[in-house]
Amino acid sequence: MKRLGSLISISKGLRICALCCASLGCGDAGPAPTAGTDTPNVSADKPSATEPKPSGALPASDMHQPATAGAAAPSSSNTATASTAGSGGAGSAAPSTTSSQPSASGAAAAAGAPAASAAGASAAAGASAGAGASAPGTPVLPPIDDPAMPGPFGFEQVPTAEGLSTHTLFVPKKLGDQGVKHPILVWMNGATGTTSFYQTMLEHFASHGFFVVADKMSGSNHDPEIVEQDKAITWVLAEAARSDSPYFGKIDPDRLGIAGHSLGSVGSFANTGHASVKASIHWSGGLTGNPVGADEAWLQRIHAPAAFLCGGAEARALPRCSGDFDNAPAGVPIFYGTVAGVGHTDVFPEPNGGQWGRAAIAWWRLMLAGDESFRSWFSGPDCELCKDPWTGKNKGI
Repeated sequence: MKRLGSLISISKGLRICALCCASLGCGDAGPAPTAGTDTPNVSADKPSATEPKPSGALPASDMHQPATAGAAAPSSSNTATASTAGSGGAGSAAPSTTSSQPSASGAAAAAGAPAASAAGASAAAGASAGAGASAPGTPVLPPIDDPAMPGPFGFEQVPTAEGLSTHTLFVPKKLGDQGVKHPILVWMNGATGTTSFYQTMLEHFASHGFFVVADKMSGSNHDPEIVEQDKAITWVLAEAARSDSPYFGKIDPDRLGIAGHSLGSVGSFANTGHASVKASIHWSGGLTGNPVGADEAWLQRIHAPAAFLCGGAEARALPRCSGDFDNAPAGVPIFYGTVAGVGHTDVFPEPNGGQWGRAAIAWWRLMLAGDESFRSWFSGPDCELCKDPWTGKNKGI
């Protein structure tokens, strides 16, 4: 039994190493923070981190909590319960629903060139910064009081998107309620990560009215994941256009965002050049100075508002996130924010995604749903996410 325990410990250590190698660069101490940035002081030691697991939610003993106040408020009773069991979020213990799934037909008809191609990136680069991202007029989603709390739509999970076996869907339970056309999010996991690790945050997105197409499992190489995310963008645009799709008229191809964590953050940069991408969030995985073979030129593909979010206790990722803020294309709205005491994989398993879920809903509502009430969260020196436990800075917002 002792020998078995040792083997399990070694295996877990190797998985943590894989996550770090793919997203941060193993053996690289990382460059010093860029001079003059507003990043908080961090220890030179690598913080302990929880890794995404191959299946199921993390056990409570593996959930590292951030060493800071300001976690999301507990879930309220209006959250639907049709999600994967063991997700860790309040009201989400029921088995996954297998509600209506889209057909595979028409996937190739989606608009927009693949973001990973130079041609697609070049075409998108000419677009005006943030065009179509912050919609004028009345917000497309009903107003909310607190983005940390579950949204008014509830959620359900479609375990496998028909015609897109690599992805699962988190769908607002009241899809299309009162004529709403829902903004779209396409998610990429961290290295070797599974959807279950990010479950509570993805459920939170759906409960707030966002139609989420989520990567089931990532490998340790960003290149295949870039291709898979591009396929997911193509698939969901086709579903929005296909008249016999169950999602036709209920999801909005003009309000599409992409996001990812760690390796998923790095990989998502390659797809920001896609003409259909109107906003993005990149968690704890920067391009600047990253030794994993990612192309720093991907940063220049960004043509729509982007948020770079990073834990304040990430000795390696933190300076790269800061470097991306400094090197991002001029004229593009960018927010850079850190949370004090948070490590590489902290916060995600908290109810509603904790501080990450709260900040993301505010960002998506502003940039994809036209809700100007959240601009003050990201704009100016006194922005909401510039206050303790956050440290933030912004440009062009």
